[in-house]
Amino acid sequence: MYLFKKYLLILAIIILWGNLSAQQSIGFFETSDQYRQDRFWLLTGSIIGAYSTAVVGLNTLWYRDTPRTGFHFFNDWGEWNNMDKYGHFMTAYQYSRVASGAYRWTGISERKSIWIALGISTVLQGTVEMMDAYSSKWGFSVSDLGFNLGGSFFYAAQAWQWGEQRVSIKLSTSRIAYPDYTIQSADGTRTTLRKRTDDLFGDRFSQTLLKDYNAQTYWLSINLESFNNNKNRILPCWLNIALGFGSENLFGGYENKWTDTDGQVYKLDTDVFPRYRQYYLSLDIDLSKIKTKSAFLKAVFSGINFIKIPAPAIEINRINGLRWHWLYF
Repeated sequence: MYLFKKYLLILAIIILWGNLSAQQSIGFFETSDQYRQDRFWLLTGSIIGAYSTAVVGLNTLWYRDTPRTGFHFFNDWGEWNNMDKYGHFMTAYQYSRVASGAYRWTGISERKSIWIALGISTVLQGTVEMMDAYSSKWGFSVSDLGFNLGGSFFYAAQAWQWGEQRVSIKLSTSRIAYPDYTIQSADGTRTTLRKRTDDLFGDRFSQTLLKDYNAQTYWLSINLESFNNNKNRILPCWLNIALGFGSENLFGGYENKWTDTDGQVYKLDTDVFPRYRQYYLSLDIDLSKIKTKSAFLKAVFSGINFIKIPAPAIEINRINGLRWHWLYF
């Protein structure tokens, strides 16, 4: 899964950076009002070190058993209802947001930090795309590249225009308990839906968190009050309206049909498990707008601000029509 591979890169950076941060005083988290060369090279060295480690790990663990080929393209448009494309967009957006904030911490100007963030996001995303381009199982996806660049520039455009992020790209996900629904191949061999999902998404929450497209929802989280140009506040400054997009019953790239390692072909009944898209309307919280004097808490709020806060939600889809969720994750 593309999203899973990309998160391995950012996870390595976060772990290394967190270890460095934990050794410092609280003042370490405060943004410098002038350029600090020591901070700049500490940050840059940490990112380079974590990036190099992650690339070696990906190359060893993910691509080791896949034959290498020459550079080739791969058209995966429409696969997984394009859920992976929204993952590309959100990941690039969050890379850019986090990297820009980190370099502002070093004391460089906001404009320079944005350009550096765009470069970092492009390299991080592009590395995985190039690995895919030489893998026989995948290939270079032009649509992936487009969504990568789109996410990065979605961040940059708002930063340049407004000096803040009025519309954020976020993610929510939860664990799905798939049933032991029996599926029979043409020659009578049987398997279950749970075995299929365990093979696809993993059987642990740490795996399904990033690999299960059925469990993921991507959000446009809009801070309406930031568009209010007058001083008469209507809504709390931290309250957002969120528009979500998800999919259900995705058990194969383009259709719910697959071949196992023994060559047996299985296909799910589309009447029982129809593939469909879901659209949501909900509330959210912009954690970056919560007032606090603690630089540490500000850093924590910024770091987890890619997560859509659980809240009541309205869902609409072609199968069930309109649905109400008292608390949607």
